Amino acid sequence: MSFLLYVHSEKGEMHLAKPDPKAFVPMSQFTISEGTEEHWAHPTIAGGKLYIRYGDAMMAYDIKAGS
Repeated sequence: MSFLLYVHSEKGEMHLAKPDPKAFVPMSQFTISEGTEEHWAHPTIAGGKLYIRYGDAMMAYDIKAGS
């Protein structure tokens, strides 16, 4: 079974990464453009959307295949 991970960095970046025990293998990334302060909430996926809370902002990204 193959899968990818969404990784939220402390610098306000979201990465889509391939799991590898030897190295961090990013497939893509984007900078979260809204919000302030600390952001310790975990990204959540529901209904084909990726939800990200970053400080005082909440964003939803459509991640359904073929979108």
